[in-house]
Amino acid sequence: MGSSSLQPHSNSHTRQLDFAVLEQAANWYAILQSPRANNIDMQRWQVWRDTCEAHQVAWQRVEVISGKFTSLPANSKPGARTILDQASQQHGMRRKSLKVLLLCTTGAIITSIGTSISWQSLFASYKTTTGAQQEIRLADGSRLWLNTDSAVDIRFTDIERTIILHHGEMLIQTAKETQRPYRPLVVRTSYGQFQALGTRFNLFQHAHGVNLSVLEGAVKIQPINPALPANIVHAGQQTQIDTTAIAASTDISPSRGHWIRRQIFADNITLGELIDELSRYRTGIIRIDPKVSNIRVIGVYNTANTDQVLAALAGTLPIRITHTLPWWVSITAQ
Repeated sequence: MGSSSLQPHSNSHTRQLDFAVLEQAANWYAILQSPRANNIDMQRWQVWRDTCEAHQVAWQRVEVISGKFTSLPANSKPGARTILDQASQQHGMRRKSLKVLLLCTTGAIITSIGTSISWQSLFASYKTTTGAQQEIRLADGSRLWLNTDSAVDIRFTDIERTIILHHGEMLIQTAKETQRPYRPLVVRTSYGQFQALGTRFNLFQHAHGVNLSVLEGAVKIQPINPALPANIVHAGQQTQIDTTAIAASTDISPSRGHWIRRQIFADNITLGELIDELSRYRTGIIRIDPKVSNIRVIGVYNTANTDQVLAALAGTLPIRITHTLPWWVSITAQ
């Protein structure tokens, strides 16, 4: 795999890492899994890992991701098992310290791989893991859907109907308020709050802002930045808000909202865009060669089985799918 010729697509936990270094770590992991692995391989791997902190962090990430798929059987791969066990004993304290979670005064938990996760997300009322979705019936009759890797808190009282979107994506179909006094339904995010005006809408909060798509009714945006004016977005429109601006509204993307049926609706988008969206639903990394990333794609793809989607793409497009490791996929030209 040539790291210089491929573009990375992965979930948010891996995007913060240097993919060239991460690829080296994955290659070393594959070598050490082999029954032919020997002490020379272990020594070379240790030299590579101890060269710098980035290598140690990348190796830690490889172990974490690989552990989500399978652990090395005790007897089936004796070479790899012996090497990894020896390395674990020799560097036990270092690896233990890397795994320690530090609760910072900023209210964030920083893991050894450089990922920041708000402590509110960890203890949220509802949260989904990568690839999972959830439908929630709220006390007022509203319906809320959570997409992959998302977290919300629900605060419904006699005086408020508030949803706090910590991260990820949600779609809500609001119910008519019958209680008096009237309680507006508001979704709070890191970039502002969104008040439902009799509506069905989609919110996706990511590292660079919040995407709003209004499917029915209207939504009032109140940015967290006091210098930005409030704005109302109507049905059939979408926009994005960050800390500095609210983008001009545009026609809604046909794909928004299809995710509650576990579908990605690709309406003449690039293969790179499709893979970027598909990556949200799987743990690991997909790297795509720029030579094929601009191929146009049309279709509806099921996010419940991302491997099946990749196989279907390989069967209909001039591309090759290579599974270097269970969690590492490369897409290249045939």
